Amino acid sequence: MPIPEGELEIPQYSDDAEKGSAIAEDYVAQPEIEIEPLDLTEEDKRYLLLKWGKMYRPDEWVWLEKLYNEMMASYDIQTAGHIDNLKKLCKTSLKAE
Repeated sequence: MPIPEGELEIPQYSDDAEKGSAIAEDYVAQPEIEIEPLDLTEEDKRYLLLKWGKMYRPDEWVWLEKLYNEMMASYDIQTAGHIDNLKKLCKTSLKAE
């Protein structure tokens, strides 16, 4: 069934760079996470940046780290594969929020 004209708006992009960034912003929606004010030291920020990546904001790093630590305490996670899967699970959980 064809879409009636005027009901589907296709974004107009001036160049490929804008097109890519607009798609990326849609794909990686920013979740609404409420946490208390952050008091992260520069060392904390470096650690979290290296662990979780620069794709996330500091409040998201804290959320990811909290979930990661809770899961580490709840389950018997010992191997590198388990740790990698846990990090992926945390990132997926954040995206689902």
